[in-house]
Amino acid sequence: MYIFFVPHKYPVEVVVLCPDVETIKGRERYREKTGYSGFTVETLYDTFMQTTP
Repeated sequence: MYIFFVPHKYPVEVVVLCPDVETIKGRERYREKTGYSGFTVETLYDTFMQTTP
């Protein structure tokens, strides 16, 4: 968990683009480097979707 100071006069909003698992896998097939090591795309996606408000 990251804790940081945010002045009240500056609201913080986060937008996360969440492509589905098949889109991520398709994108990874054409990359020269591997962005996912030590875990699967499915595991990362499921964990992110379950734990991110």
